Amino acid sequence: MNSDELLKVYEIESERLLIRSKISRNKEEGHEEGLEEGLKEGRKEGQIELAILLIETKYHKSGEWLNQCTPQQMKHFHELFVQDMSYDDLKKAMAIDRD
Repeated sequence: MNSDELLKVYEIESERLLIRSKISRNKEEGHEEGLEEGLKEGRKEGQIELAILLIETKYHKSGEWLNQCTPQQMKHFHELFVQDMSYDDLKKAMAIDRD
């Protein structure tokens, strides 16, 4: 191999390593973004599961309807839950909050 061929091989190998490095970095960034989204979704699901458990413990009725609530509604759930209201009143208040 002459020096021109050797130089060309070196350039190609350098570019290949650079591309591999960029791919690896992009995968890591994508993985981190995926983890953040997964954590947010997990927290949301956990909040809803806890709220359902609270309703079922206090009222002995199903709280599955909370799965249909928006994040904004779930923020208000705890404020409403600690108030002394019936199951039906809580459900109505959450429905009003949906609009």
